[in-house]
Amino acid sequence: MAPVLAAIITLIGTLVIGALGFWQWRRTQSVSERKEYRAERIETLRILWEALNEIEEANRTHVLGKSEQLQQGQVRKVNLLLMKSAPFLLDDEREWSISIVQSIIEIDTAIRVGVAQKEAGAEWWGNTAAQAPGEDVVAIAASHLYTLREALASRYAAVMRGEHD
Repeated sequence: MAPVLAAIITLIGTLVIGALGFWQWRRTQSVSERKEYRAERIETLRILWEALNEIEEANRTHVLGKSEQLQQGQVRKVNLLLMKSAPFLLDDEREWSISIVQSIIEIDTAIRVGVAQKEAGAEWWGNTAAQAPGEDVVAIAASHLYTLREALASRYAAVMRGEHD
């Protein structure tokens, strides 16, 4: 009876040690996967931020007469980036990005058809001077754009600092 009891105790000990080892391995894997996901998320936010800045820069340059119109290729690039990076972006980040592009397009369209030049002048958009919301279509879109950029910039910074997942 003693040898059977010793064998059972040994088996139970082996199973417990094996289970603890598996649990520790799985925990280590989980931490590693979270680090990889976070690194990919940070890289995705960086690329998205740069793409949005390129669109806005092209639009502001357009206002100053250095470019013919907003580059549709850049808008397409952001749209494709949003589709490709969906697993790494939260819903609000995706919505902010889409709204930023829509605001820039709205501003570009209004300026190209002359609304902003007749009512308020386009210089404020080219030199980033603030204009109170509500004065015209472009001012409302620009105010919305600034708010969205701040929200996305704050989230990007929080993710970089590790304060947000």
